[in-house]
Amino acid sequence: MEQRTLGSTDVSVTRIGLGTAPLAGMFEPVAESVARATVQAAIDGGIRFFDTAPWYGFGCAERRVGDALRDFDGPFVLSTKVGRLLESAQHAPGDWPGWPAKLPFAPRPDYGYDAVHRSFEDSLQRLGLARVDALFLHDIGRMTYGDDHGRHFEDAMNGGVRALLELRDAGKIGAIGIGVNEVEVLMEALDRAQWDMFLLAGRYTLLEQEPALSRLFPACERAGTSIVIGGAFNSGLLAGGGTYNYADAPAELIQRRDTLREACKEFDVALEAAALQFPLRHEIVTSVLMGCRSPEEVHANLTHATSSIPKELWEHLAERGVQGR
Repeated sequence: MEQRTLGSTDVSVTRIGLGTAPLAGMFEPVAESVARATVQAAIDGGIRFFDTAPWYGFGCAERRVGDALRDFDGPFVLSTKVGRLLESAQHAPGDWPGWPAKLPFAPRPDYGYDAVHRSFEDSLQRLGLARVDALFLHDIGRMTYGDDHGRHFEDAMNGGVRALLELRDAGKIGAIGIGVNEVEVLMEALDRAQWDMFLLAGRYTLLEQEPALSRLFPACERAGTSIVIGGAFNSGLLAGGGTYNYADAPAELIQRRDTLREACKEFDVALEAAALQFPLRHEIVTSVLMGCRSPEEVHANLTHATSSIPKELWEHLAERGVQGR
């Protein structure tokens, strides 16, 4: 599978990567054996880029991904995230319903210098690996923290960034970035450090391209910052589900999804194929992460990601308001 480098680093990632939140049982439990088989299916399909985070199942995803990759003797790139420390906790039924199979920990936001170093070391222990290749500051922004955004942002841009730069300069990681679901915080951060990559989830898809296309991408091109796209299905809506931004999708978006599906049918193209391939048409997008919870989903999505799409479809979609390159 084709690979591209992140920013000006030596870290190269496959154009399709595996996002691992579903393997931690996001919204619905996934058996450990199925999670391992899912990672193996991705490896067998040529994927060599894996992204995880302490937040996913409160350590569950890191443990499962580490266990699977530890047995793989080929090269791979692994990214994880910092900004939430995990502390032991006993959960009552109904706590954190998004993670029904979570481990007995709870996240505490901390983007400061010491916390980033601790989070990195904690992740290595959960993974059972001696290294990760890239670290993202995770979920800074108003979408996550509301009125507390300013405090967390300044902690991240001061102490957190300093810790990331130390880790990169020491050769303990190869690339640094930010992983979020919103554009504005990335625009704020661009002037505060030299970033290798941003992971932008759900904001550059068939359903929505602005303001990423007109504001963020040109700024990142000038800064030499690569883009990794997550959430190409808008948390399930473009894959036939009923969720958008991890909640029930509004009726107007469901209708727009259905209109896009009908447009793709005219060219005998699955909507899922167009959704996965659309972000990669922009030269700044280095990789697209696909979240899968089973080997069958890996196989299906790899087929979508590599299927042939006529240029006439992209022209057809552009006429209907889908803007990109």
